[in-house]
Amino acid sequence: MATDRHALYTALMESARFDTAAADRLATTFMDAIRDNVATKADIAALRSEIQLMQRDLKLWLGGCSLAIAMLILAAVGAIAHWLH
Repeated sequence: MATDRHALYTALMESARFDTAAADRLATTFMDAIRDNVATKADIAALRSEIQLMQRDLKLWLGGCSLAIAMLILAAVGAIAHWLH
């Protein structure tokens, strides 16, 4: 992040012709403002891992629900068959 701040500071000094103090203030303020609001590659990787775990958990839960529904249907069919005989 320090390199990014320095690159912004340099660009403000050279391209926009800001004075040293103004370029420093603006570069520092800008970098401070985005520091906590920009996701890093590590943040994205952690989020991806968390989503994968949630997908796995959801698949397991849905599988369990499907099994329970199938068992209820079989029990209902068995009860109906027993009742009809």
